[in-house]
Amino acid sequence: MAKPQKIPEGQEYRDAWAALDRDARRRVRRAVNRGRAADNRAEARVAVALARSQRNFWRWGWVVGPAIVLAFTIREEWPVIVANVGLVAVIVGAMSLYFNRRSRRAEAANMAVVERRKSSKKQPQGQDQPTDGNRRGDRGSKRSGKRKQGR
Repeated sequence: MAKPQKIPEGQEYRDAWAALDRDARRRVRRAVNRGRAADNRAEARVAVALARSQRNFWRWGWVVGPAIVLAFTIREEWPVIVANVGLVAVIVGAMSLYFNRRSRRAEAANMAVVERRKSSKKQPQGQDQPTDGNRRGDRGSKRSGKRKQGR
């Protein structure tokens, strides 16, 4: 059983984020914003923390938008207030649902990368393909078999 990996939180997350170079931060941000996994484990740990913070924001973002609109339109007549707050609630609620799902998907994908076991031993260069010349392994195509026999 693999030991559970520690995901950085709070100051540890900020330190891990600051330790990444500009390109790595960009890769992590893009991976999370696209709902995908980062390339390596170190970046995936930070990506999980970033996805969690985004999810926490969007969990309550749908409340904040209408509250701000309510604060700015409080002096208007009540039908205007209801219309504005309702419209913003629908728009921001839809955005919140989308971004919350996307960050959940990114968190799951990056947790899979973090928890993935290290491969045992890497093969030396040049030995990563099957020795019979068939790149598809055991289930080769009909054409590859004919080439071996007839030519």
